[in-house]
Amino acid sequence: MMPMKKQVESLIRQLRVQGKFSWTLVDQAMVSGSNFAYGLVLTRYLGLDGFGRFSLAWMAVIFVCTILDALIVLPMLSIGPRQSVDEQAGYYGTVIIHALVCSGLSSCLLFALMWAGTAFSFGASFRSLAVVVAGASFTFLLQNFFRFYFFANSRLALAVLCDAVSYPGQLLALLGLTRWIEIDVTLALATAGVTSGLAAMLGLLLIGEVRWDRAIFAATSRRHWHFGKWLAGSALIRWLAYDTFTLGAGEKLGASTVGLMKSVQNITNMFQSLYAGIDGIATPTAARRYHEGGRSALVAYGQQLTLCVVSITAVFLVVMVATPGFWLSLFYGSPSAGHGAILRWFGVIQFLMTFIYIGHTLLRTLEATRFLFVSYVAAAVINLVALSPLLRWWGLGGAVIGTALGRAVMLVVIGFGLWQSLRPRSVATPRAPRVAKSDASPVIEEADEVCQNV
Repeated sequence: MMPMKKQVESLIRQLRVQGKFSWTLVDQAMVSGSNFAYGLVLTRYLGLDGFGRFSLAWMAVIFVCTILDALIVLPMLSIGPRQSVDEQAGYYGTVIIHALVCSGLSSCLLFALMWAGTAFSFGASFRSLAVVVAGASFTFLLQNFFRFYFFANSRLALAVLCDAVSYPGQLLALLGLTRWIEIDVTLALATAGVTSGLAAMLGLLLIGEVRWDRAIFAATSRRHWHFGKWLAGSALIRWLAYDTFTLGAGEKLGASTVGLMKSVQNITNMFQSLYAGIDGIATPTAARRYHEGGRSALVAYGQQLTLCVVSITAVFLVVMVATPGFWLSLFYGSPSAGHGAILRWFGVIQFLMTFIYIGHTLLRTLEATRFLFVSYVAAAVINLVALSPLLRWWGLGGAVIGTALGRAVMLVVIGFGLWQSLRPRSVATPRAPRVAKSDASPVIEEADEVCQNV
């Protein structure tokens, strides 16, 4: 087995030979870094209660985005590049209409739910945010669509440009506003909505040649629905698997609890960019190893990948978990230092997520994705069952324990799926039925003799 230094160098070399490496990694680093810094600024200026309200409102936007990704973006990334030159303009014209219409309808529905005070059972306290959340949702959904639209068309520099306007743009705009006015949740949401809107307008100006074609529109709409309807259902279950306890904490324990959980997760989620960057090379490399060497080669690569990624993650997590008060004070100020135990717990959760991401890569390579779906279902069920008692008995601690429990259940299912998919299988030797020689033809007699000798 290669030393870890050589494994890291090997990963970097593989990244460099990827034609799309530079732009995709720059984009991922920019988006992740901007989101991290935006969370820091919001927590400092809004406090835990304000940041919790912002996080709950933005979770609604992200949920809608996840559903539209399943119905529009993911089918586009798979189907779009395979269109002939003559069909591309009509196809992309259709998906742009889909994006505009669905973004508008989703935002109107979100507005209606928040205005009625029933959105995610948080009551009428979110009614005042209904207009700004609906507006930010519409522009963010369009910006997200155009980001992947340019990726699907291999216009990577334009995708990065749109993201630069949206993500670093909202951070710089918010920092600029803090010099003149007091920041509140409404202004923070409006800032994200305006910068997303500017990025979406830029995307509209740079879409290239598209056209309306009724036949292509009908065929593409049916094809996208067939492709994405199960993905949308899976996205809902996945959302419940990951965010049930955050939503439950918001309803039963208050927005400040969500603010605390999200501010701590903002630190540990810095590893998401590492996983996203590595996934870009780990998935195709795992597929190539599996194709060339079978299960044994995939197992060997999985061990190398696990050693490399887990070692890097563990080093940073140990440093973070050993002195949690220091990091919380550094990022959020001295009043946050007393929540070190929460950071330790989320460090453990992030360590579990490392193995989950690796398991995802290997199961996708084996085309055993049913275990991924089952892992989401199992975690969602456990979360829903355990939500009320854990929050009632232990409050914030129960929310953190429940989050860890859900990840552990996912990891168990994924581990079982890998064991089931990679274990050696004995193949039974077929035996031909015996036939009485007096009644058998010469051909059957010969076949029977061959089978007996195998």
